[in-house]
Amino acid sequence: MAATELPITVLSWTVSSLPILALLLLLIWRRWSTSSAAPAALAIGAVSAIALFHTPLRTMAVAAGKGIWDAIFILYVIWPALILYNTVEKARAFIAIQQGIRKLLPDRLLVVLAFAWVLSSFIQGIAGFGTPIAITSPLLVGLGVKPVYAVVLPLIGAAWANMYGTLGAGWFATLAVVDIPNRELLFLYSGLLIWIPNLAGGLTIAWMYGRLWALKRGFPAIAVISLLHGGLQIILLPFITPLAVFFASAAALGATFLLGRWSFYRQHDEDEPDRVFTEESKRAAREEEERFHGGRKDDSAGEDKKETGLSLAAALAPYAFLAAISIIALMIPFIRDFLEQVRVGLPFPETTTEYGVYNEATDAYSSFTPLTHPGTLLLLSALAGYLLFRKKKAYPPEFTPGAIILSASQDALPATTAITALLLISKVMDHSGQIIILALGVAHVAPTMAYVGASNFIGLIGSLITSSNTASNVLFAPLQATAAQAEGIQVELALAGQFAGGATGNAISPGDALLGAAVTGISERLGVILARALPWSIMTACIISAATMLIYVLS
Repeated sequence: MAATELPITVLSWTVSSLPILALLLLLIWRRWSTSSAAPAALAIGAVSAIALFHTPLRTMAVAAGKGIWDAIFILYVIWPALILYNTVEKARAFIAIQQGIRKLLPDRLLVVLAFAWVLSSFIQGIAGFGTPIAITSPLLVGLGVKPVYAVVLPLIGAAWANMYGTLGAGWFATLAVVDIPNRELLFLYSGLLIWIPNLAGGLTIAWMYGRLWALKRGFPAIAVISLLHGGLQIILLPFITPLAVFFASAAALGATFLLGRWSFYRQHDEDEPDRVFTEESKRAAREEEERFHGGRKDDSAGEDKKETGLSLAAALAPYAFLAAISIIALMIPFIRDFLEQVRVGLPFPETTTEYGVYNEATDAYSSFTPLTHPGTLLLLSALAGYLLFRKKKAYPPEFTPGAIILSASQDALPATTAITALLLISKVMDHSGQIIILALGVAHVAPTMAYVGASNFIGLIGSLITSSNTASNVLFAPLQATAAQAEGIQVELALAGQFAGGATGNAISPGDALLGAAVTGISERLGVILARALPWSIMTACIISAATMLIYVLS
């Protein structure tokens, strides 16, 4: 496709932005549900594609088919994640997890940082596609965090890991579409820029928890964790790119539990301005604290065991099983290669528009490996958890697996419609050329320094539209490289901005946010979730822009 055939004008750029602006305004300002806002935005995108960008109906039909297929991929995460959550919840295992975690990490701020930032990043290192949100959001709810915060906090906390996480999926996708002159330099630039959303993520989680009080109390832990996250990633990227995030996050996870043993994080503050936990969980924590300081620690442990019938190890067993099979299936090469022999994809014909926007035919579009797909791993973990909890008599005698599936479907059905509509918007905009216009429009009008600063916003727009940092790189990395050469900018610096912006944009991607909302039972509050995460993404992107321009000046 010759991108210059598209009309890069103020009118075309404005019209191309209308579906995204409409979606955000309806969700955040008008507080529409996703199932209402997404079809309205889709209608705007479809009319624009046909009327202004001369997209044939055949191309529109192919785009719709691809969008539905992509939705199936994501829904195979949402449904299993909800089944796993209900498997654990129906056994009342979250009560045991709450009680056990309070003993291991008595500081509630450290608990939130551990789950929303450290654990979500660790999971992102192994399996992406929304899996960190699908797992940690229900866990946070189970620990007593308000549902909206249970979604917003891991969206922000795991954003930095989107680029090089998922065993390097975003990196390998980028290599497939663009030539990189100096990979070591790109690793340095991107590692430095991605460090910004990492540190900003930890600080923002603390700020949301308790403003200045939490920033002061959490800073030692945040500094240690961010040094391990960002520093180790930069060191490891040139040597083991697919595993850099995994090892950096694993080190931070171990350090978090060591920090929990530090006396500084075992001192209770009566004036703690906690904003993220429910009132019920706060009362339970106060009662636990009173029992502990009243000298009845052993008695309370016995009462906890009697109340739940499960130990902390048993309650966390499904998640430990998930981590184990994920590592075995995804990180042991010969096992991964064997499992990935089974691939599933659909054939689609080539498409074009009157402006020459061309998509080649494919025999297996967006093929995936079901045996290593996060949904399969989640289902296996749910089955293992069910068998364990049944053996330990954690369920009532009359309880059946059908109750788990019924509860999961009640939350999954609304999300199914919304996810499908969001991905249809993405594919219609892609196949009609509207996404390309958004990126090229910025590049065409921006002076050199302005383009350097805007490169990460292009990546952010890509993640916002597609709900995928990997898709953002596939769409925009070649354009970034071409624009950088035309502007006389280092290709590595422009791509680093793309990578950091794409990671930051994942915190406000409607798809991931809706996935978190679905698994926590608040699908109707997607607009509230995006409104909470949007300021962080904008402010972080501005800091990344400033840092990118500083690197340009110094290089």
